[in-house]
Amino acid sequence: MRKSLLLLTTMALALLLAAGVALAQAPTQHINQTLPVDFNVDDEACSGELIHFFTGEVHSVFHLTLDDAGNVQHLASQHTFANAKGTGDVSGGQYTLLSKVTNTVNSNLGGFPIVTTETASGTLIGQGQLPDSTFHQVLHFTIHEDGTVTAEVVQSRFECSEGSQ
Repeated sequence: MRKSLLLLTTMALALLLAAGVALAQAPTQHINQTLPVDFNVDDEACSGELIHFFTGEVHSVFHLTLDDAGNVQHLASQHTFANAKGTGDVSGGQYTLLSKVTNTVNSNLGGFPIVTTETASGTLIGQGQLPDSTFHQVLHFTIHEDGTVTAEVVQSRFECSEGSQ
């Protein structure tokens, strides 16, 4: 799950950096996009297997606030997964992901540091007797001018329950 969260964070940060150049005249910008899913989730909390999600979509909404020079001051994004289905690499079993991820990014006049807070919650539903897992994470990242990234896990909760019969 952490890899998919990192992917969404990276996507948001890339948009943040690109928007400072591409949207120099606009004080605010709203972007909607829907993309197919293709990522892995390491379900260490329950099944202990890697689950490859390759069916479904992630709908992302970005809201950017720019300064007069076109630098991104604030970025808020939300990513919602729809019909995300995956296969366990060990069991071959089918899983469904119900998840929502929100990001808030603040930057200093388009420069550094870039500070982001990410909240993710969701449920992995295993088919049949495969276990289900729920998760909730709050992460805080800071990207410094020298390229170093510091991260703090503010809250992390993973729970496992037996699959349906």
